[in-house]
Amino acid sequence: MRVMFGSRGCARDAGWLLHESHPDARLDAFVAADGAAEIGTRIGDVAIISERDCFERWGEHGIDIYLGIGTSALRRAIRNKCRHALPAGRYPSLVHPSVRFDRRDGATRIGEGAMICAGSTLTTEVTVGDFAHINLHCTVAHCAEIGAFATLSPGCHVSGGVHIGEACFLGAGVVVAENVRIAAGAIIGAGATVVRDIDTAGTYVGTPARLMQR
Repeated sequence: MRVMFGSRGCARDAGWLLHESHPDARLDAFVAADGAAEIGTRIGDVAIISERDCFERWGEHGIDIYLGIGTSALRRAIRNKCRHALPAGRYPSLVHPSVRFDRRDGATRIGEGAMICAGSTLTTEVTVGDFAHINLHCTVAHCAEIGAFATLSPGCHVSGGVHIGEACFLGAGVVVAENVRIAAGAIIGAGATVVRDIDTAGTYVGTPARLMQR
């Protein structure tokens, strides 16, 4: 059994990623928040059900759980809820077949529940944390670390030695210079260029990226 939490854009992308990665795998349901308007409709031939329905059906079963949620904080909150309501659940990672990375033993670490989308490249000694999302056509260079629940939007470029903290969100086209550290929970606006360490969570925009809102 396989369920995808989420029923909007990110979940649709993740459903396609699952199909591309495992063509014989079939989703049994998309799962939306209780009361969501889309409950009872379908995405393709897969029904959208409520969280309550999901927990009642499969609460004791060892199902595969995917989190097609674009927002880092919400992804973490739903993971925590699933840990309690679906204690036997598994969280497989999803890596598109086109993704290039160092496949030698120990050279790349990809955490549980992580998703890496089509066209992305990771070089060597890269760590992708649990439930991190790396979207379409991103690059991550040597010795970089992407924290748990972090999100790289399409077209991000992360240089060597970078540390991206837990639950960071990088908008589309962000560029991060080598050896930069970005604090947990920071939000980097689309198209920004990060050339020095970001030590405090907040929203950063521009080139070079500057704090807009704490």
